[in-house]
Amino acid sequence: MKTPAILFMIVCALRTANAQEIMEPADKPVTVTGALRQLRGYGPPGWGETRKIDTRFTYLVIELAKPLNIPCTSKRPELKSVECRSTKELELFFI
Repeated sequence: MKTPAILFMIVCALRTANAQEIMEPADKPVTVTGALRQLRGYGPPGWGETRKIDTRFTYLVIELAKPLNIPCTSKRPELKSVECRSTKELELFFI
């Protein structure tokens, strides 16, 4: 009787450790919190392959405490695991 109880507690602990925030419904505003970070990257022409001549740019992200996921339908089913995965960083765009 102890084995199923211990197994249940381990499963619950793992689910809590890997918890994701599922945002639904997708057509309503949501509030997220996290740390604002400034990241640097490379742009054209080589996007980091030729660092001496590539353009450098800086961008801002909000790093979330828990991964965020939204309902997603991939146009190509074989890429669903890439296109529809959760994220812990949201890039900010200013328009």
